Order: sequence, then structure tokens, then C-alpha cells
Amino acid sequence: MKPEDFFKTKTTEESISSTHADFITSLRQDITTSYLDNSVSTRYFFLNKSFLPFLVLIFGFVAIPISYTVWSDTTHEDAVTLGSATIVSHEGMVRIKDAHGDWKTVDSTADLAVGDSISVENGSANIDFNDGNSSHLSNNTVVTIEEISDDSVILKQEEGTLYNIIGTDRPLNIILNGSTVSARDSIYETTKHNNQKSISVYKNSVLIENEKRLTLRAGESLNSNGDITKIEPDPITTQIELPTTSPSGISPETHEESPSDSPLEEVSSPVITVTETYTKPKYPEPDPIHYE
Repeated sequence: MKPEDFFKTKTTEESISSTHADFITSLRQDITTSYLDNSVSTRYFFLNKSFLPFLVLIFGFVAIPISYTVWSDTTHEDAVTLGSATIVSHEGMVRIKDAHGDWKTVDSTADLAVGDSISVENGSANIDFNDGNSSHLSNNTVVTIEEISDDSVILKQEEGTLYNIIGTDRPLNIILNGSTVSARDSIYETTKHNNQKSISVYKNSVLIENEKRLTLRAGESLNSNGDITKIEPDPITTQIELPTTSPSGISPETHEESPSDSPLEEVSSPVITVTETYTKPKYPEPDPIHYE
């Protein structure tokens, strides 16, 4: 008997009672058969495909908050503990805003962490990294530390002038108006004033990446309009000394052979001096920084 037969109109109580009894019996048989046929899938409900979305949802609610808490706390604390970067205040007002938004004034030195913003108002300061790289902040400058890792240091320059000295092969990256400036063993200066930026290279070269890749070499400056102009880097003096002795048995002047037992002969050492004198370009003073 089909289940829908139970809802058909009957003319006598006896037929209704009989129909009801038949339906209950049929229903019990259907349930028993269904259970026996699907006993395996019923017992292993948690492995059923329909339950997988619930597992993913449960994992997301539990695992993601835990991993975020551990990552955020560890990143900030490790940077402070390892002392990956130190700021040295020279003059003026130097303040640091940490990742929590709290400001503190730097009197002499302080450890920096990822997420810290450094503000220099009418003064100057140095950011010294353990690997030998350093950045000089002058006038009114605001810089945020985006990353300190074994591979690179990323600073985000929000305002002012930043003079970077890269003394090792570890790259130092500056994010400026959406462009990334990377350099190795270079000296360069980046300025940002009224949404206008300028990059000047004094030693070696830097790589500028935005929509395009551009290599800027020593003695070149790039402005916001995309114009590259020639500049004169800081004074550089190089001396090259030639060997002071000549090989045994050969005279440095006549190149004639002499007795093999003759001692090495002293020769005057000419010095080649290469001097390049340059002056750094002057930039307008940035606007004063206003704090909330």
C-alpha cells in the first residue's frame, strides 16, 4: 500500500482502521529496509560529502582566529626582541606610533617593530638596521616600517625626505606613491612633498617598480612627471696605487734583463686620483606635520 492511499476518503470506520494499520506496517517495512541498505553511510555520517562543508566551517571559526592572534603578537614582539632596527634621535622631535596607535617620544634611541610609524618634526634621526643598512630622516618626515625580514626591509614613506645608505647586499625597499624602490649597496634619496615625489641616486643604481620597471643610475633623478634629469652626487675621491716593486730580473724603465740574483728594485709608486665634485639638489621644505 502506498502512503498516499491513507489520505483517500473511506466510507466506513472499519475500512479507515484497516487502511491505517496497513500503512503503519508498510512504513515500518520501508524504514527497516532503508536502514539495512544504508547502514554503512549512516554509521559513517562524518565522512559523507554532505558533511564536509560543516567541517570546513567549524575549522574556519576555530583555526583562523587562533592563527591570527599568534601571528600578529609574534611578529611585533619578535621585531622588538631581536632589535632588527633602532632609531637614533639627533635633534628636534622624534616620535614613534606603534601598531596599536600609541605615540611615544624618542629621547635618544629606541627599538623599532613592524607596524611602527616614525615621525620627525623639525629635526633629524637615523634608522639603523643590524645588517649595516641605514636611513636618514630629516626635516618633517613620516615613515612606516612595513616589513623587516631576512630578505629585505620595506619602509613606506608618507611624507618628507629619506636618505638611504645601503651598505650590504641585503636590499632596502621603499614604497613611495605606490612605487617600490629597491636597491643594493647604493645611496639614494627619496622625497615626497604635496603628493609629488622625487628619487635621486648618488651611488650605484636603484630599481623602481610600478606598472613598469625602471633602473635609475648614479647621477640621475626622477620626478613625478617621469622626467629623468642629471644631478651631481656627493663628492667622491678615489685613489688607485700601482705596485711599488718590479718583477725580479726586469728593469721597470728599460725592460732589459738583469742578473737573476739582483734584489727587487724599489720603484716610485704613481698615484692616480679621480675626483668628482657634486652638489646635492635642493628641495622645498615639507609642510609641518599636524597630529590628531
